[in-house]
Amino acid sequence: MNKRRNPGFTLVELLVVIAIIGILIGMLLPAVQQVREAARRSVCMNNLRQIALAALNYESAYRRLPPAYNGDKDYDTNVTAMMSSPVGFQFGGMLVYILPFLEQNNISRYFEEYKVADAYWTSADINEFAANKKIPSFICPSDNAESRRKVGGSTEYSMIFLLGRDPFEVWSMNDAGSVFLSPQGFFAWGNRAPFASHHHVTNYTGCSGRLDRPEPRWDPDPRWTPYRGVYGEWNRGVRLGQVSDGTSNVIALGEVIGVFDHPWPGISEDGAACFAWTITPQCVHWNTKNLAGVPYPDFGDKYYVFTSKHHNLMNWAFADGSAHSISKPINPDLLIQLAGRADGEVLVGEY
Repeated sequence: MNKRRNPGFTLVELLVVIAIIGILIGMLLPAVQQVREAARRSVCMNNLRQIALAALNYESAYRRLPPAYNGDKDYDTNVTAMMSSPVGFQFGGMLVYILPFLEQNNISRYFEEYKVADAYWTSADINEFAANKKIPSFICPSDNAESRRKVGGSTEYSMIFLLGRDPFEVWSMNDAGSVFLSPQGFFAWGNRAPFASHHHVTNYTGCSGRLDRPEPRWDPDPRWTPYRGVYGEWNRGVRLGQVSDGTSNVIALGEVIGVFDHPWPGISEDGAACFAWTITPQCVHWNTKNLAGVPYPDFGDKYYVFTSKHHNLMNWAFADGSAHSISKPINPDLLIQLAGRADGEVLVGEY
């Protein structure tokens, strides 16, 4: 009598198959994650490219690149005004100017009504309405910056909207008002409306070059003057003719994230923060620990440096509208040469 074998799997065979499938999944997941991150990095690079091209379209219309920010050219005058009144001067970065060239006219038109010296872009009611709009092309998909935006009556200063002349000087906001943080202490004032709830985020800002202030008294060493960037003139736009190093050789914009390296009053324990898209430009010299004998803080991935959530890479946009990925541990001398619009130097290395 013939015995027929059951066509099903034995327990051992089933376990072996499950183990093989598990191994294959374990091998495939990292590859899938790498593909996803590559796609996110590509989207991020395209965002920067679109912003850079919008800035060039602005230049075609006005014969200058967008101003780095709108306000009095004297940094101290602006800070003094803001310390005494929430409607002192117009701190608003270059991203605000290029909105019409990114097909964001519906948002831009609100700011147009308040481009006067005594109307602060980010505090007037109608401007708060506009500043709260999410603009997808201002956000890197690799960084969940929006999750760090604490709103709904939050008292944590989670929203950065102005970078100071020192790596530890920063204007930050919560829903009660804003605060100026500095090594000497902090000063705060309130406002009638929730600040942080009325501002949305960005991962991109203009590059001011080596100098974070144009006034010579803050950096009297004349060696650094040529390293001023495309957005190194704070109260007016730069002409393309002033970019004598060539627009394809000069960084115009870069990526930023909001991570504090030490606790400040009112900031969450994990140091999480984000940038308002009305943010002012950033400088590059904090991206190194030491340069020309000047010691800088250990930057890591902090709020006062250009950095990203991409593994070992940062995306940058150049003044010609192109975008490139550059290694994070880039030679700081090379980075500063790339950021200076008129240093006249041959690049010292590859990037």
